[in-house]
Amino acid sequence: MNTSFFDPNMATVCSMTLRLEVETVLIVFRRHGSAEREACTLPLDEVRNRDIRLSDIVALETLSNGRTTISRVMLEMRWPFSEPFIEEGDDRAAFREVA
Repeated sequence: MNTSFFDPNMATVCSMTLRLEVETVLIVFRRHGSAEREACTLPLDEVRNRDIRLSDIVALETLSNGRTTISRVMLEMRWPFSEPFIEEGDDRAAFREVA
C-alpha cells in the first residue's frame, strides 16, 4: 500500500458524530488532494477498537458495493496530543470539527 501523504486513498478525519440510537459513528473525512468531504459510518465498537480520532490520517478502501470505508489508521502520522473520540466510560460524542 502506498502511504504517501498525498495519496488520494489517504484522508484526514474532519468530524465524528455519535449516533447512540444505532450505536454507529458518522465519520466525515477529506481525501488528500481534494477539497470535497466524504463520509462513512462505522460501528461504535470498531471506532473504539481502531482508536480513530479527529485529525487522524486514515487509509481508505472502496468496497465491492462502491462504498468507501476506513481500512487503517496511520498511527505513525498521529498528532502527539490528540484525544480519543470517546473517553473511557463516556458515551457522549466529541462534537468538534477540524477545518
